[in-house]
Amino acid sequence: MKRLATFQFVILLFFISSCASTPTPYISNIDPCASDILTAVALTGGIPRCDKVPTMTPRPDEVSTSKTESVRIFLNMIIEDSQYDSSKRILHKYVDALDIELKGSTLTYTLKNKNAKPLDVNLLGGELFYASAFVSHAGDPSEWLLTKIELEWTDADGNQITYFVSGHNDIVSIAKGNVELVDVIQSSVRPIPTEATVKLLCKDVSNLIGIKVECKIPVAHCSYQPATDGSPTFCNDAPYPNHNFALVVWDSDWSDLDGRCIIVSGNLKLFSGKPQIEVNDRSQIVYCD
Repeated sequence: MKRLATFQFVILLFFISSCASTPTPYISNIDPCASDILTAVALTGGIPRCDKVPTMTPRPDEVSTSKTESVRIFLNMIIEDSQYDSSKRILHKYVDALDIELKGSTLTYTLKNKNAKPLDVNLLGGELFYASAFVSHAGDPSEWLLTKIELEWTDADGNQITYFVSGHNDIVSIAKGNVELVDVIQSSVRPIPTEATVKLLCKDVSNLIGIKVECKIPVAHCSYQPATDGSPTFCNDAPYPNHNFALVVWDSDWSDLDGRCIIVSGNLKLFSGKPQIEVNDRSQIVYCD
């Protein structure tokens, strides 16, 4: 994993200054559906009093879905604002090509446009990280407690490129404007292995103990165990205790890998009679689904 040496980005303006002198948005002579009012309400975590904005009271099992939807609504509010400068911003070009997933404490954007310009993706990451820090209320009592925000993109050459900010404190600092994004953003680039190059399943590596291997888990069964010594995340190739292989990462919540097809690389060890790889960097993981 290499630290991003240079990262040109345009600071995302949420139009706070334009809203500062606006009267209370719910008095009679103010349009509650005006874009700057909606933006101001969203920034403060309030509930829009506009019938054009859907409001939801989610059931417990719908929390992640509703938060994901609120992210998309917020992104569209930004680009629809009258002060949004499309000549200097990138978000409007790619917002419809973004998949958004909130899993555990990780918010992931996946850009589906393989023909996007690398510099555009670079800039898009900056805008998304700022927007995510605000919409998740980072640092406020109602915050989502995100520990990672990432933008994933597979380019036309088959390289998986990931920009990410990792760490709750850094995300809060972004929201409060206490840190330069260039100082906290990280990136990884890795060619995606094909079926032809990765035929080895992790369940079949027991004869390769002691060497570096690259193998595939078709469906990862992952769980984060903060109460266990070392706060590990375990990703098994089958539900515990009937697994044949374990991926282990210490002191991190990687439960967002649960249910995904992943390719993992690293040195193979034997633990309690079963092979495992200890992972400490996302560059050791590639999605294959």
